[in-house]
Amino acid sequence: MSQNKTLVPVGSSGQGVRKLVIKPFKVQPKLPENFFQETWAKLQSALHAVYFKNASSISKEELYRAVEDLCVQKFPVQLYENLNREIEAVSRQKVGLLRSSSSLDASAFLAHVETIWLDHCEQLSTVRNIFLYLDRSFALTSSLRGIIDLGNGYFRSELEQLHAGAGENAAPSGGLVHRIVASSLQILHEMRQGDLSQRDTLGAVCRMLATLDLYTSRFEPALVAESRQFFVDEGSRSISALSVPQFLLLVDRRLSETMDWTLRHLDGSSRRPLLQSVEQDLLAPHVPVLLEGLAALIDDAQLADLKRLARLLALVGRSDALRQAFLSYIKAVGGRLVQQLEAAPSSSSGGAASAKDKEARDLRFIDDVLDFQEKMERVVEEAFKGTRSGAGASDAPVATSNGLGARGLGGAAAATDVFRATLKSGFEHFLNQQPRQVAEQLARYVDRKLRGEQGVSETEAEAALGRAMLVFKFLAEKDVFEAFYKKFLAKRLLLEKSASSELERAMLSQLKAECGAQFTSKLEGMFADLDLSAQCLALFRESASASASADGRPLSGDAFQLWLLTQGHWPQAQSPSDDTLRLPLELQPLQRSFASFYEAHFQGRRLLWSHSLSRAVVAASFSPPGGGKPRVYDLDVTLFQAVALRCFSDAPDAQLTVAQVAQQTGLAPEEAKLCLLSFAAPLFPLPKPAGGASSSGANKLLLRHGAADALAFSVNPQFESRLRRMKVPLPTAVRDAATGLTTTAGGATAAQDESAQTLEEVFRERVYQCDAAIVRIMKARKRLQHNQLMAEVMQQLRFPAQNADIKKRIEALMERDYLERDPDDVSFYKYLA
Repeated sequence: MSQNKTLVPVGSSGQGVRKLVIKPFKVQPKLPENFFQETWAKLQSALHAVYFKNASSISKEELYRAVEDLCVQKFPVQLYENLNREIEAVSRQKVGLLRSSSSLDASAFLAHVETIWLDHCEQLSTVRNIFLYLDRSFALTSSLRGIIDLGNGYFRSELEQLHAGAGENAAPSGGLVHRIVASSLQILHEMRQGDLSQRDTLGAVCRMLATLDLYTSRFEPALVAESRQFFVDEGSRSISALSVPQFLLLVDRRLSETMDWTLRHLDGSSRRPLLQSVEQDLLAPHVPVLLEGLAALIDDAQLADLKRLARLLALVGRSDALRQAFLSYIKAVGGRLVQQLEAAPSSSSGGAASAKDKEARDLRFIDDVLDFQEKMERVVEEAFKGTRSGAGASDAPVATSNGLGARGLGGAAAATDVFRATLKSGFEHFLNQQPRQVAEQLARYVDRKLRGEQGVSETEAEAALGRAMLVFKFLAEKDVFEAFYKKFLAKRLLLEKSASSELERAMLSQLKAECGAQFTSKLEGMFADLDLSAQCLALFRESASASASADGRPLSGDAFQLWLLTQGHWPQAQSPSDDTLRLPLELQPLQRSFASFYEAHFQGRRLLWSHSLSRAVVAASFSPPGGGKPRVYDLDVTLFQAVALRCFSDAPDAQLTVAQVAQQTGLAPEEAKLCLLSFAAPLFPLPKPAGGASSSGANKLLLRHGAADALAFSVNPQFESRLRRMKVPLPTAVRDAATGLTTTAGGATAAQDESAQTLEEVFRERVYQCDAAIVRIMKARKRLQHNQLMAEVMQQLRFPAQNADIKKRIEALMERDYLERDPDDVSFYKYLA
């Protein structure tokens, strides 16, 4: 030191001041001349001990301080260069050990590579710990490679420079890197075949290649190329050897194992290209074959396989193809259901059986449609839910907890809506192939549910009606359903066949919610008429006019029931016999009394009597031929039947012809013949005679005599039944040579006639609606172009109308001077006030 320094500490009061003097060394300290050589020799010895796995007599702490001393004493450059040469030599030596193992098989070779690499990493880590001061204070600040990078760089260089063969003139074959890549691909191939014993070794080698920056440049291209070829070959073999569910499981397994291996063994950068290889090479080429198996999967309700199919097709952007296949399936299956509905019964010897089969099919049609719809909805909700449609489905995978990528989750809800729309489109297509027949069958189905079925609770019936509304929504010609529903509702209400008034009103509410108040206004009016009828009848029974008749005999207002029906609300059910029918004397006073009562309470209203839907209970007494106690039965019949049967009360032993009965009752001849035939038909099957006289005819109320031109009937005195009350149905249609009457077998022809009549009424109503819409639009617009008028009329009509039909109605209105063409522009119409 050039001068002395004195430190004077401040003492406490009462103490003297003490001085500490620091003096320089008398002799300046110097490093030994061979300091670097000796220190490096010690460090080199330690390096050899590390590399050859020998014990070192020098502690790591002492070695670390030796490195620090060399760096402090300004020897870092020499130290770094010496260490560089040592690491290079050792790396060359270690990689050289792989040359002797080049003849090993793939598994043994990769195991040897793994061992050498792990030794290299462990030893390089130990060396870095010893030379940590040099690594941080010199290499890092001088922009030189760190010790780890230095060792890995030499290791990679040696791997790339060495040849697979021996000798100076050996042709290069890619070096040991090529052998490592080839062996790794062989191990991966064995893993795909099910041998997973070397997966950890493969993982270690792949991590080595990634660390040496050889994975992306040397291994991954070969990995992707080999994988693509493998999946192409596997797909070609498997698509013909495996069933569709098995092939889907194979693809799913390949995706899962690829995701798992890229997480555990391969580098993560290979995940996307390998998954794309599975999708594009194994799955995508065989999508048409897989879609051919869609029908079998749906038929067998293999929801898990359907869900897998939908998810896999979404990965390759083929959800639209799945949707189209699903739509085709719905159209095909639904089309077969409709074809069965259209099929007419055979006219061969088995025609009766065929007619019964068709009737049974018709009864099952709506149930089959509802079951099919429920099945398809389950497929959409459980199998296709969350399936994304379009090319966006092939976005990059996202790792999830189950190890498999989830793609395009943002469009899951929208995709489910797409399949719901597909389901709706398919049902609309096949149900509207024969919309009128489907609407009729749906109305009959609802009628059966509202009448009540044995063993079906009200809750179950309400659920069935809710399901029927799903089919109703698909119908294009809802007005046809309305017409049939109104007819069946009228019969249920007038004949008191409804199982529950609450169900009736609940169904009405559903129709109103679906189609609006205009659709149900007349139906609601029918219920209002019944309420008014009950009130009016109660007033009539309380009135004095209900207590006496014109001839002085007492009347019983409780013995009859009637309904006051507004003509516009109820379907037209007039019969030719309604105006000419002669009621029995017992009913005529009641009719006159009620007519007087109605005219007194409802002035200005016209009262028309409709007897075609009326019923009566007739007490019929049969006296045995040999005398004895008469047998009395209560017969539940229509009013027309009761009037016809009443003719035999005054002449029980006479034979009356159809003409005589028609003249006495005022019935039309066809109506009279139909009623008489109903009493001449067997009411119940007879037991087989056991050796005694045949009891033929004992199950008929009337006996039939003569042929069709002179048909006569008489009372059957032998009629006998164990039942006190019986319902006498009207006959059903066959062409009977004896009677000359076309009646119906199984009610088929009668039902067809009723359907045809209802459809005619619908068509007439459509004409009125179309005319009203045209006039309403033109009255508001005054002048309108043809195409605009057509479009607005189409929008207002509640049924699917054809352009030609609307044009005909426009021409008819022009003939009736409601419209005219604009003389200045014939494409425009003008409204005539």
